[in-house]
Amino acid sequence: KKSVFGRERVLLRRSLHWISTLKNAMHEVVGLTLRKGQAVYGCVDILWDVVTSGTSTLIIGRPCSGKTTLLREWARVLSDCCNRRVIVVDTFNEIAGGDDIPHPGVGGARRFQVHNTGDQVSQLQTAARNHSPDCIIVDEVQTQEEVAALQAIRLTGIQVVAGVCASSLTDLLHHRVMRELLGVSDTTSPTVTFPQSMPVFQVAVEVHNRDHVSVHYDVTAFVRASSEGRF
Repeated sequence: KKSVFGRERVLLRRSLHWISTLKNAMHEVVGLTLRKGQAVYGCVDILWDVVTSGTSTLIIGRPCSGKTTLLREWARVLSDCCNRRVIVVDTFNEIAGGDDIPHPGVGGARRFQVHNTGDQVSQLQTAARNHSPDCIIVDEVQTQEEVAALQAIRLTGIQVVAGVCASSLTDLLHHRVMRELLGVSDTTSPTVTFPQSMPVFQVAVEVHNRDHVSVHYDVTAFVRASSEGRF
């Protein structure tokens, strides 16, 4: 049975799978793409020290690298193993599925459904303001407004775990919008500068594939070293 439509695709009920349509010039469906989502229990075990530390963490990866699967298990571990109040702000329901009851893969975490990316900022603000979370988990951070919302949430002391599409932390440093997540607020210069404000995230994880990740335990130190040409 189908669930939620959005961006030319549909989620399948009681699953994490979704189907996208391919249309011709007449807007007729001429092809389908099936994406299989799954809850992989234990996939964050290699990052157990980071997950259980309570630090705000940025998950970086290309599409289909497994970062959403990682965020899903991150939510479950924080909720069920660390007894933290976790809210997932779920862009297009990719983390917790399209049903009103979240997929068991997120454990006891609560979920805000986001059907339109324009609503993501307001959902982040509502989650932080009204529901007393210890941690907010969000995927697909892309806009200046979302970055500003995460900066404001981080100042309240709420832990933030977020996913962004990029190949590396170095690439984010040269991105005019995303670099502000790392404390580099001078968006007028394409060059990397010293951190000018507190970064949203203390730790960054680069997901290369499901068996290979790189961890940067000190984002501020990484930015400083990059500005000095040591990376």
